[in-house]
Amino acid sequence: MIIDFGLEQYGVEIKSSKTIQEKHFNGLKYWMNLTGKKAESMYLIYSGNADLKRNNFNVVGWDNVFGGDIKKRFKTALKFESPTSGSLS
Repeated sequence: MIIDFGLEQYGVEIKSSKTIQEKHFNGLKYWMNLTGKKAESMYLIYSGNADLKRNNFNVVGWDNVFGGDIKKRFKTALKFESPTSGSLS
């Protein structure tokens, strides 16, 4: 998935595995090679709990997706509001 904020684009790969494998980064590496983007603007979301960096890629546990940087970027860029609660907070 590519998240496009105009001048900034972020590659996002979502995996259901709790174990991170090197092959999970293949799509992000492909996008990085096509665009010249750096690994720091790429996110691998997996079903584990820990947030970490791996080979400069951002690895985010599923439970933390809306608790960190991604939530801030989505709220700022999209000004998204939930139909039930009014916001993503």
